[in-house]
Order: sequence, then structure tokens, then C-alpha cells
Amino acid sequence: MPVLRPIPCAAAALLALATAPALAHADAAVSLLYASSVVTHPYHWDTQGAQFDIVADPVACADSVVVRLDDGSGVTDLPATRLDGDGKSPSLYRAYHSISYTPHDLSFSIRCGSGATVHQDDNGGSGYFLAASSGGFLQRGSVHNSGFAPTYTTGPGTTYTGTVVLRNLAYAKQVRIVYSTDGWRTVQTADGTYAGPTWGYYSATPNPNRFGLEQWYFTLDLGSATTVEYAVSYTVAGVTYWDNNFTRNYRTTVTRLP
Repeated sequence: MPVLRPIPCAAAALLALATAPALAHADAAVSLLYASSVVTHPYHWDTQGAQFDIVADPVACADSVVVRLDDGSGVTDLPATRLDGDGKSPSLYRAYHSISYTPHDLSFSIRCGSGATVHQDDNGGSGYFLAASSGGFLQRGSVHNSGFAPTYTTGPGTTYTGTVVLRNLAYAKQVRIVYSTDGWRTVQTADGTYAGPTWGYYSATPNPNRFGLEQWYFTLDLGSATTVEYAVSYTVAGVTYWDNNFTRNYRTTVTRLP
């Protein structure tokens, strides 16, 4: 396995509130990593999709993470799913939300845990706000594997496609995927591709967006393999940033349909 540099893990600013149950400082328990909201117009009506990627300690959080979301129609708790990890060390969790016909700006915070202590990231008491067609923003780091999924279903083809987001730190940049389909006995690389002037398909959100974030795509050649492990590198202005899933690398199981 190659030696890959982890992402710096700066803690988000968090606030403890004196309510019941007590809310603890969550810098070591739960924090927002990435959020996005995109409005598309595929069939002449608006469809809004939101994604929330969260870093959480599954032990401190009792493996229970929610996004407390106000989408204009009321407040609801969206459960986030742990995407990988051993259930003991900090891991990536994700929640999705969709709205049809009438997009809304989003206000939200992150909560986790159960019983007497609940941890939260509420952006230092201000909460998080994301306009309906903002695209994505990174709360920390410079590159993020926003399209990661632990399982991938495809037809009889031999490729795996993914999406990454990165901070637009300079015009000249390179995105590369370091990957293996045989448990790192052999290593391959693939170049990322700029996704184009808009954020996703049928969207009016510019790429890069108002937060200076760009969306890129990549394609990996799997051959007949049923698993792929990989990490993402982003080189800009002579500096290389890695997203290697907190030093574990990403691992996806591939299922092929007949």
C-alpha cells in the first residue's frame, strides 16, 4: 500500500448549550466536513438535492448522527449513515435531502449521541446556512471525495466513475486518483477532469461556485475486479493535498448487473 498523506483535521468551532440533555463541545466527536445544495431543472420543474458529509466518532456518538434541518417547511432530523470505518475511529457519515417543485434555502446543525450527553456542531452557535442553489462548500480541507460510496452498481462495463470537490486555489491544477484493484499489489493512477462551467447536470450554479469550490470527475479502469481502493490527490501552486479517508484510503465494492 502506498504511503499517503492525511488531510489536516482542524476542529470546527463549536458551542455547548445548557439544555437537557447537556450538549458537549463536539470538536472531538462530530463536525461538518462538506455540504451541498443544488437545484436542477431536468423536466421543466425544479428539483433540489442536498448532501451533508460529517466526520464523527462512532463511539462518542453511539453511531447515531443526525442533521437537524430547517428547509422552510419545518425542522426535521435527517439520519446520517456511516459509510465505512471500523466503528471505533472517526469516520465519514452522510445524509441526503431532496425537495421537488419549490426549492428552499437550508438552515442546519449537526447532532450526535444518545442518552445524557448529545454532541453538536452548530457553527459556533450561528448554525449553518446554505442557499438552495449554492452548490457545495468545504468546512475544512482543500479536497474531498464527495461522490464516495461503499458500494457501486454498474452494468457489464469495466469502469468506475466518481466526483471530487476542491478549493479553486489557482487556475493551473492537477487532480489524480491513486488506486488499486488487487489489494495494493499493483498501483494505477488516473487523472481527474474538470466538470465544466456548471455544478452538475441541468443546473445553473456556476463551477467554481460562490464559495470558490470546483467539481471534478474521474474514471477508473477496473477490469474484472470487484473491489477498488483509492485516494485522491490535488496539486496546485506546488503543493499536493490528499484525501485518503483519514489514512484508511477509500474502498468500494463493485456489483455488475447482467
